Amino acid sequence: MQWKHLKRRPGSKYRQLFIAGTRIMASSLVGTMRAENMSVEEAASDFHVSISAVREAIRYCHLHKRLIDAETEEVRLLFS
Repeated sequence: MQWKHLKRRPGSKYRQLFIAGTRIMASSLVGTMRAENMSVEEAASDFHVSISAVREAIRYCHLHKRLIDAETEEVRLLFS
C-alpha cells in the first residue's frame, strides 16, 4: 500500500512508519490518541499534522498491528 503521509525515517532502527516530515511514529500518535481519548481533529491540532495524516496513521496501525506489537515488545525487553 502506498502511504501519502507516512514514511520511513532515515537512520531509524524501527521498521514501522513515521508521520512524514516529523519524528512521530504512527503508533505513538495513535497510542496517545487512545490514552488521551482524543478525536482525530484534536490529535491533528496537538501534533501539528493534517487530519488526513492522522486518519492514515490510524489505518496504518490497524493494518500493521503485528509489526507494531513486535517492536513494542522488543523495546520493552531491551529496557527491562
